[in-house]
Amino acid sequence: MKQLAILILSSMLIQCQSSKKESMPETDFYISEHTITYKKQEPPFGKPVTEWIKIFGKYSRIHHTTVYI
Repeated sequence: MKQLAILILSSMLIQCQSSKKESMPETDFYISEHTITYKKQEPPFGKPVTEWIKIFGKYSRIHHTTVYI
């Protein structure tokens, strides 16, 4: 009976020690219940396109015909 109790307790201790929290990867976009951010800046909803270009950069309308996978 003592051996069974020791075995159960030791297995619980081993499991507790081996559990590690995984860190969240850093991303450009962050979406929560209250905010949306891109590189730690809130998108300028309701503002002119020039404000969006300041955050996201100049857009390009070049159509790429080749796709590499």
